[in-house]
Amino acid sequence: MLPAHRQLQQAMAALTAARGEQMVDGCFVTRGPDPGQTPELDAAGNVVATPPVTVYDGPCTLFDPRGAQLAGRTANDQAGVPNMRGVKLPHSADLRPGDLLTVTAAAFSPGLVGDVFVVLGEEERTYATHRRYLLRGSSWLSPEAGASTAPGS
Repeated sequence: MLPAHRQLQQAMAALTAARGEQMVDGCFVTRGPDPGQTPELDAAGNVVATPPVTVYDGPCTLFDPRGAQLAGRTANDQAGVPNMRGVKLPHSADLRPGDLLTVTAAAFSPGLVGDVFVVLGEEERTYATHRRYLLRGSSWLSPEAGASTAPGS
């Protein structure tokens, strides 16, 4: 018989593989240059635009965290906060706050395809079969800067 920790490791590996097979949405995540970095200038003294780097491109599952997010809050706590979402990704995904996530496929919500979200942070859990991140925003975000492009803003 295997020691308990080996049994747990094997069970978690099986659950993680099963979770990966259930991810039916698609996500593309980019990361801009480090904001603390001194910008590179061209010969004319203009800032050279650094293209974002792809940090993840693959399966994901989008979810609506509103039930957890609204517990114990007042209506004013949510004022001015755009669409909140969550995303479940494989363990190999390593996102950071500020990364931009673009929905490339959404099996059950095709209206989300093309929407862009800013990663707020990771929700860590023990015995997790996937990584879970909170997101903010929607198609009102500019893919280049994450800035609002909503009319009148």
